[in-house]
Amino acid sequence: MSNASRLALLGSVVVSALALGGCTAEAGEESVGSASSAASIKDPVDQSLLTPPLLDRFGPWSCRRVGSGDIICDGEEHINDPWVGPIDFPCADPVYYRLVQEIRTTRTYNSDNLLLEKRVHQSSVESFSLSPAGANAATLGGRFNYIETPVSPGAIPYTIVTNGAFLTLKGPSGGVIYNWNGQIREFGADEGFSGNANSPKGFLNQPDIDLAILGGVCEAIGSSLAL
Repeated sequence: MSNASRLALLGSVVVSALALGGCTAEAGEESVGSASSAASIKDPVDQSLLTPPLLDRFGPWSCRRVGSGDIICDGEEHINDPWVGPIDFPCADPVYYRLVQEIRTTRTYNSDNLLLEKRVHQSSVESFSLSPAGANAATLGGRFNYIETPVSPGAIPYTIVTNGAFLTLKGPSGGVIYNWNGQIREFGADEGFSGNANSPKGFLNQPDIDLAILGGVCEAIGSSLAL
């Protein structure tokens, strides 16, 4: 399995991490001064013209023009779900699940309403338990940023660079069972992964790391993998 596929599967077992189409507001984004504010008042942004369009899930979006004429749009999503289940998860016993997630997004469009860049910051913790109340839960957590740049303004596909801690599996006591972090580069000339993947449980020595990690969740909450 490729690094991108593994991130989609493991970085969020129920919610696919890199399938998200939003973007993030990170430190260092271009600030908006008085000239930009004036431009925004004189020429408000028609969000319906932006290509590709903004995603409703991150709305309401806040869009503004900067002095260069580019359009900056910020959105965000916050999830703090209660425990649900049993869910469809490959353990021998019924598994209950909870998701806490925050995504902050920023998109930059040019003066022709065509996308120049998308940025995403995502922080998520998925919890798994054999108890409906969440007792003795194991967690899969991720905290990372990624930047998507279209091959030309408004076009698809993108080059994608992701940095951070993609996946950390912890047992009920908080001990780390598996950790994967670094940088993933997709759809570019230097596509690949650089970083670290380590596990005190020895998952890296097993032929199918993905199934081993799913099995690690089951084992951590007192069950076993059932496939």
